[in-house]
Amino acid sequence: MKTIKVTLEEAQASFDELWHRAVAKQEVIIISRPACEDVALIAAREFSSLNETQYLLSSQKNAKRLLAAPQRARQGNRDRAPKARNGIAQANETTLA
Repeated sequence: MKTIKVTLEEAQASFDELWHRAVAKQEVIIISRPACEDVALIAAREFSSLNETQYLLSSQKNAKRLLAAPQRARQGNRDRAPKARNGIAQANETTLA
């Protein structure tokens, strides 16, 4: 993800172009203003993705499980996921019965 830094005046003069770059090229535009905190212009879908990732990694237990998943998949160890799915399916069948 490329990051561009511009001043508020530059952003105002070329907002359409910056909007396009944020959406089409997935660039992050940092807009600075003297004596103020910087802000970021980022595509909404990218922002949503970052928020979801932060949420999924917010629990230490979940973060460890998610970060270990690629290695488990490479090793062909998929035992835990089917059991969890079967348990959910069995729970749903029991509820419906």
